Amino acid sequence: MEFYWGAGVHWWTWCLGIALMLVFWALVIWAIVALVRWAHGGHRGPGGPGGPGGPGRPPGPWPPAGPQQAASPEETLAQRYATGQIDADEYHRRRQSLRSGAFANSGSRS
Repeated sequence: MEFYWGAGVHWWTWCLGIALMLVFWALVIWAIVALVRWAHGGHRGPGGPGGPGGPGRPPGPWPPAGPQQAASPEETLAQRYATGQIDADEYHRRRQSLRSGAFANSGSRS
């Protein structure tokens, strides 16, 4: 006597086939990405860690890895003006103060 298991494929074999197909394609994509990263040598852009513009400061809030020069007081002032921390009148007043050297004898750091 022969056993009858029904006609066609069971539902769990369909699920198993779909899951294995997803795992296979995920592994293929992962292998391609790993191969490209390995071939690229770990650099993020054409110019190295700095990206397309060449080596430089990496984007983001973290400080650069190497030593850097401190920004001049006028650069800091210009950056504060550009970000809106101070208005135009304050910028011009402080820039004039920096250029005249009056801040060195004032005794306050504002």
